[in-house]
Amino acid sequence: MSEEVDVTPQNRSKTASGSQTSQSSQDTPTFGCKLDSTDILTSILSTLMLDKEQVVHCNIMKAGLKFTVHKSKTLYAKAYVKSNVFREFQLQEGFETVHFAVSLPIFLQCLQVFGASSHMQLTYSAQQEQVFLMLEDHGVITQCDIKVLEVEDIEDFNFRSSNIVSRAVVKSGHLRLCFGELDVPGATEVAIAFNQQAPFLSFAVEGDSNFVEIEFPPDSDSEAFTEFECKEPTVVKYPLALVRLCIKGLAKADHTNLRVNQQGMLSMQHVIPTPDDKLTNWVEFFMCSLSEPSD
Repeated sequence: MSEEVDVTPQNRSKTASGSQTSQSSQDTPTFGCKLDSTDILTSILSTLMLDKEQVVHCNIMKAGLKFTVHKSKTLYAKAYVKSNVFREFQLQEGFETVHFAVSLPIFLQCLQVFGASSHMQLTYSAQQEQVFLMLEDHGVITQCDIKVLEVEDIEDFNFRSSNIVSRAVVKSGHLRLCFGELDVPGATEVAIAFNQQAPFLSFAVEGDSNFVEIEFPPDSDSEAFTEFECKEPTVVKYPLALVRLCIKGLAKADHTNLRVNQQGMLSMQHVIPTPDDKLTNWVEFFMCSLSEPSD
């Protein structure tokens, strides 16, 4: 697979290659959108950086943008950005959905040319197989032309094919403090336990010389839980290195929805508000367990 990107600062609009023919005159964009600030988009996409060569798939629908990534077929993540987050959001007539894939590091690098506060215009041309980014900050304009990648689409983990046995909606700040305590030298896995009696939710790791377990208070404690449900007591172990990739979104999230299905697969969904707190978007991670669920 190959990808090209050209980033050119300029004081007036033109193609990054210097051609006198504009992209709009060559081809009507399949999709176009505008943002007054790239902050929310970069915040969400940065949580999907699972690998330094990460490829991100973008599915465009009338309801918004869906981004998906995966790592070694054991970790799958998706993020949604609603269409009403954008100042303008236009999918060409005749298209129900549009898909493309690009390098996530390059995409983020382009979005952050001026930092998080720049104005953004993004267009995608299915005919030219390119993503065009126009960024503006205090009258300075940069255009980035990113060639899309030819890669296979990501297979969904199909989390909902198995019944959910336990779930908890936890304030993200509490989880962030919890995982800070679980940073134990030599630990390679984390056990997550859901119980019908206190402690209702606990996280445990074992390192080279010590064992650490964090227990959460009852669901009646509004300081931690928003919702809690446990149909049967469950203890499941997951790779700690992969869990650490999932918790990057905690710093940006308001609350996090944890779910475990009968196969032991974990769903960790972070609800991320926009800077003005008027809208919410979300990022969700799915992870396979190291062992079958146990009581």
